[in-house]
Amino acid sequence: MSPSRTLAIVALTTTLVSCSAPKMPETAASEAQVTVRIVATTATYPLALDLLTAYNTTVEPVRSSIQSTNFHAARRTMMRDPSLYMMTNALPSDPDLWIAPIARDGIAVIVSDDVTVENLSLDQLRAIYQGRITNWTQVGGDAGPIIVYSREEGSGTRVEFERMVMGPRPLNARARIAMSSQLMIEQIRATPGSVGYVSSGFLRSSVRVLSIDNLLPDTT
Repeated sequence: MSPSRTLAIVALTTTLVSCSAPKMPETAASEAQVTVRIVATTATYPLALDLLTAYNTTVEPVRSSIQSTNFHAARRTMMRDPSLYMMTNALPSDPDLWIAPIARDGIAVIVSDDVTVENLSLDQLRAIYQGRITNWTQVGGDAGPIIVYSREEGSGTRVEFERMVMGPRPLNARARIAMSSQLMIEQIRATPGSVGYVSSGFLRSSVRVLSIDNLLPDTT
């Protein structure tokens, strides 16, 4: 699969991570004492919340708790407490972790409503985030500066964006920072000429999505 298709269609796999394989309760009596505790990255928190809500309505004796933070903080929390599960859309590199894929996610490149460009090549997107392309005219759009937004250091979505788009190249130090996917959407909509990226789970009809190498994220 080409890098551009990986970016636009598959992008990420949402995974449940633990320091060890799960242990299932042996008896109905023990089930009542089980507490499922999950630390989720901000991109996967809505999914984790939906799953736990559905699980609790089906398996009443099982208690659950969930907290949300970015990828690096979630991973540190899980490593300090082996009883925790971590839900993330960035795959940890530690080979000793127990990892179970449960869903597919994608990275969508979004722009403000005034941007007339509808498609970028992967090379153009990379150049924008390097700071080598700074005006929309350089990619076939109307004149205007490109305002670049990125997620914060430690974000799982940023980890995967840098892996798939930037490779070893540094991100433009002047990029503005959004602390969550929801804040990214709000800031892009409020800032003319802006571009950013979010987990595809946060896409709404009110958000303009660019195709990358003529491919759009698959949100079905």
